[in-house]
Amino acid sequence: MGTRGMTLVIVNGETKIAQYSQWDNYPEGQGTTAFRFLQNSKLVDALREKAPLLREANDEDLARVSLEANVPADKQWVNLEEADRLKKAAPHLDRDMGSKILEFVARGLTDFVRTEPEFIEDAVYCEGVFEVNLDENTFSYWSPCYEKHDAALVGQKLVLKFEDIQSGAVTVEDFISRGDALYAEDEDED
Repeated sequence: MGTRGMTLVIVNGETKIAQYSQWDNYPEGQGTTAFRFLQNSKLVDALREKAPLLREANDEDLARVSLEANVPADKQWVNLEEADRLKKAAPHLDRDMGSKILEFVARGLTDFVRTEPEFIEDAVYCEGVFEVNLDENTFSYWSPCYEKHDAALVGQKLVLKFEDIQSGAVTVEDFISRGDALYAEDEDED
């Protein structure tokens, strides 16, 4: 479903990943992908090692991706075939990547990302945020979207500790249930 949102990674006090996603930014979707990633302590350690080394994509990176995809770098709009070629050349820059960016980075498949942290401020369209805080060893979910939720509920966060996720003290089902419950009161009023 077209439920837009963000996956964030914070390390050393800095947001190193702010990955926009076009799809499934609710606990059962991108949240579950992120949660399952966090269950694997080896992948989390790899992300902890590689995330600080990430840099923002520059014009040279984007030109290289365009060249590899055979799409002019200065083209404003691309057709579906060109979009598929760009996605194949740099899946981590595509709107479909979502929370899969966590494993992509942990496995060392890129050293650059395109961050879009300002999207979190979009009170109409940003419907779900999943934050992996490597400094605090926490995973958070919230919805900043004012159109979908009562303003009094906006900003409420579900915060889980990595140790609880990895030990099984919190299951993916618990996460989904607790995440959905954050805004259930608001949805019941509709």
